[in-house]
Formats: sequence, structure tokens, C-alpha cells
Amino acid sequence: MQGTSEHESRAGQPVAVLFAQLGEWPQEGPGLPPAELAHMRRRCFERIAAGVHYNGGQVVRRTDRRVMALFGLRQPAGVAAADVVAAAVNAGLDLNQSLSEYGRSLSARVGQTIQVRGGGHSGTALATRVARGVRLSGLAETARIASRIARAGQSAPAGLLLSAQSHALIADRFVNGRRFAFSAANAASEPLLEITASRRLSASSDARIARVGRELADLVTRESAPRYLRLVFHDAASTGQKGGGLNGSVRFELDRLDNQPLGQNVHDLIDLQQRLAAENLSVSFADLLAGSGIAAVSVCGGPEIPLELGRADVETAVPPGFLPENNDRLPRLRERFEAMGLGLRELVALSGGHTLGHSSGLAFTEDPYQFNNSYFRRLVGESAEGQDEPGSGLTLLPTDRTLLEDSESLALIREYARNEARFFEDFAAAYLSLVRGSL
Repeated sequence: MQGTSEHESRAGQPVAVLFAQLGEWPQEGPGLPPAELAHMRRRCFERIAAGVHYNGGQVVRRTDRRVMALFGLRQPAGVAAADVVAAAVNAGLDLNQSLSEYGRSLSARVGQTIQVRGGGHSGTALATRVARGVRLSGLAETARIASRIARAGQSAPAGLLLSAQSHALIADRFVNGRRFAFSAANAASEPLLEITASRRLSASSDARIARVGRELADLVTRESAPRYLRLVFHDAASTGQKGGGLNGSVRFELDRLDNQPLGQNVHDLIDLQQRLAAENLSVSFADLLAGSGIAAVSVCGGPEIPLELGRADVETAVPPGFLPENNDRLPRLRERFEAMGLGLRELVALSGGHTLGHSSGLAFTEDPYQFNNSYFRRLVGESAEGQDEPGSGLTLLPTDRTLLEDSESLALIREYARNEARFFEDFAAAYLSLVRGSL
């Protein structure tokens, strides 16, 4: 019997190399201690890696400020070179968008921001099939040119630059920006092209987001809204990993006491996911969960929050013990939120979600189905050691009252009680950070 060689080789495998380089980077200062800066750097690299993996690539090298990603290693034999380059470009566009949003949020909070520059080049390599996959060789020149292109983007400046050779393969798929001169060693000068958007995928992506948004708006009612918002937090806050984020693990955690009342909501989202899949519209459970919280806030009159798709689902439960507990005092709450990359402002803003819903049959506010700043207006009149007024039909959790124990959190409570528009703005930003997941 003749078998397949474990080391079968295939010349001419198309590959693309993408370099992502962090440019402008925040400096240590008020509101940005060294530990938080280190955490931010980890989160940036996590987002880059997630975008690369989502588009079919893999990170093969990382330094303090740079990531090298390879596309072509996970593609099957016979894949078109244009498809490999398009995957790399889509990854570059995704990580630019993700980190730009992160930078805007950071700028609003501490007045500093981040920038990322990307450079891409393509070529061919020798693909050797080994026991655990495929090994590519002959990449050095392709990687060297991609690295130089990324550095050129620093001085241009441009978000994502592509060599003319690679651009020729995908010119009909993407929208071009500016052109820049570039000369590689021992090569004639040729232009670099800035890629700003996808032609095909942007329209289909917009339509996909709109369809998912409509389905969720039909699913989530004012009465079910508080449960969906609670479900989002229970998934995002229980990951047990630095950075937090939605990953769909709550599907496997319905036996936990906190999640037992939310089982029907999980099953309704799974049913929607399966129905969309039957129509060839693949959406992760984590994406639907993030969208359900957005729909919940919207149907109850809260801020409009943009829906983003592209999160990956995990296929197992995460260990218990990471979800904040009702009796946590403020220092412990801050530790838990900081583990998710969220600060005190995000903690207080997200606590405002208690403007909706009940605990043990008692509402937090006079109208538990109206999203407004009434939660904060109620807290202003409370004390940290107060008790629920008998017969009022209202309640507050110890995690609500503990926010009154600190002058900084109390100042935020008073700010939101005075200014509902500011609360809406901060809640929307905090929510997007909370549900970022693998985006």
C-alpha cells in the first residue's frame, strides 16, 4: 500500500506578510500608571492577534511594538494569490479600525491616543507538509519588504500600505487612498498604495450588520431587555482572563445560580443563530449577545450603540469565581474591572445599567423598563450604609451602595445624576469596551 509522504513539498505557495507597527503611544502620567500602560499594550497585541486569526492568518513574530503576521500557511493547496493578499489586507483594515476606536476612547479619558501602521507584501514560498501542518520557507525577502513598507507608513503617515505588486492582485476589491514613492534595496522605485476600505466586503458587511440588528430588535422587548443586559455582563465579566470581553461561554454556564434565570434568553439567541445560519448568514453567539444588549438599551430609550461583528465563540465554560459578587466592596470591584481593562468611570457608568430590572422581585428605579439616569439620581439621595425603605418596592445592591464610599466614584454619580447626556455617552463607550471580546 502506498501512503502520503509526511514531508511532501509544494513550490509556489502564495503567501502574504503583514507587519503591524504601533506608532504613537501613550506616556506614563496622571491616570496612566505603569501597570495600566502594560495592560493596554497587552490588549493592543491581543486585538491585533484576534484580527489576524479571524482573517485566516497567524502571528509568527512579535517585538515590543511590532507584529509580523503570515497569510497562506492555513490556506489549502491551490488557493489563489489574490485571496491570500485579500485576507492580509482585511486583517490590516480590521486592526486599524479596532485600535482607532480604542485610541479614541483613550483620548477621551486621558487626552492621549495610539496609532498603528501596517505594511503588506506578497510572494511565493516553498510549502513543506510536515506531521503537524505546513512549513513555509523562502519568506525572507517578502518579509523584509513588508517590514520596510510598514516603516514607510510611519513617516507617510498612512494606516495600511501595500506594495504595487500585491495591490495589482486585489485592485478591484479595495478602495485606494494616497500613493507614496518606495524603493527597496536592489530594486527600482515603485509606488506604495494606501488601502482605506473594502469594496465588496464593506457593503455586504453593512447589510449583514443591519440584518442582525433588525432580528435582535424584533427579539428583545422592553420586558426582556433587563435580562439580556444582565446576560451580556455575566458573559463578559466572567472570562477569568486579563482583558475580559464577550466570548459566548455563558452557553455552557447555565447551571450556575446567577445564570439560571437567563436560560430562556440564551436559548432564544441560539435559535436565532441557527436560523441565520440556515440562510447562510454566519454570526457568532458572542456577536448576537453583544447585539442583544444594544437592542435592550435602545428599546428602553437609552443611547444608540453601534453593532460590531467578528467575535469568536469559545466552546467551553470558563472557571467560576470571576463574576463580581453582590457583596463586593469598591476596592474589589475596581480590581475586577481593571482585570477587564476598565477603569472607575467605566465601572460607575456600567453600574447605571441598574436603571433597568429587578433584584429579588424589587426594582432598582421607579420605572425598571426605562433607560435613563434615574439610578444615579436615586443614589445621590442614599447613603453607603442605607437600607431599602420598607414598602417602597425599590432596592439597591451592596455593590450599588459601595459606590458612595469613595469621593471619586461619588463625583461621577453626581455628574451622571445632573447630566444624562454625559451618562449616555460614557455608558455607550464603556459598553463597547466591555463587549469587545476578540474583535
